[in-house]
Amino acid sequence: MEQPAVAPAGRPDWDAWLLELARWAARRATCPRRRVGAVIARDRRVLATGYNGSLPGQPHCDEAGCLVDAEGHCRRTVHAELNALLQAARFGTPCEGAAVYLTDAPCPDCARALAQAGIAEVVVDRPYGDGAGIAVLEAAGVAVRRRPAPWLPLLGLVGGAGAGKDTVARWLAERWRYTPVALADPMRPFLRQLFPDHPRLRPLYQGLGDWARAQDPDAFVQAAARRVARGGPWVVTDIRFPNEADWLEAAGGALIGVDAPEALRRVRVRARDGEDGLAGWVCFVNRKSPISP
Repeated sequence: MEQPAVAPAGRPDWDAWLLELARWAARRATCPRRRVGAVIARDRRVLATGYNGSLPGQPHCDEAGCLVDAEGHCRRTVHAELNALLQAARFGTPCEGAAVYLTDAPCPDCARALAQAGIAEVVVDRPYGDGAGIAVLEAAGVAVRRRPAPWLPLLGLVGGAGAGKDTVARWLAERWRYTPVALADPMRPFLRQLFPDHPRLRPLYQGLGDWARAQDPDAFVQAAARRVARGGPWVVTDIRFPNEADWLEAAGGALIGVDAPEALRRVRVRARDGEDGLAGWVCFVNRKSPISP
């Protein structure tokens, strides 16, 4: 029988505590696409920890960008659960019969490594991908438990330029393991490749985004829908138009309004985008719950 997420007196149970350690390990991760943490424990004693990062002495994704293969996976990093297994092996710590606590469900390759190492149980904080890794574990006889999710799977941030949406998204990522995604993400690699030394790319994003919406108002919505269809939880950082808000709510998400005093917004935008930044970014969505970072 599973224990409750929090004991009656407010003291975390062992699962919650070990998963919190995995979340802390994930803060050391260096791939911005998804920061993952892992803790291997036996009889409530931590044996090893891991997070996704590059090989020692090699550049990190945070510094040099991700090496993305044809399937959309980053190949620069070693995954968190594999790093934890390798750390245990390096220091002669056997993992037979141990449990692994993961911020994210494993990929199929890491799931096979966990099963081969003799891991008896995997406790997962949030899903990943299409669940193929979980299927590998279950087929190998490894027990899998999923903690009840304390969050909505999809959030959308609404607010004007300089309101603090990125700050809220970072907090959600650090505290609740949300993965930030922007509707404008498909344009960014293209423009960075065209203008690698441009000091202010945001106005270019806005101009290209306006042109793309004129061709198809739902172009960005369709791209975002494909990305957030698996895994999660997700926070969309740039909901601006009614059709974008309609899509997010129809997908079961919630809109959160982000605001800040106009004087502070002007200071932020002027430093980031120049004098024309406030005029160039207008939000047309008003239905949301307010928050002021």
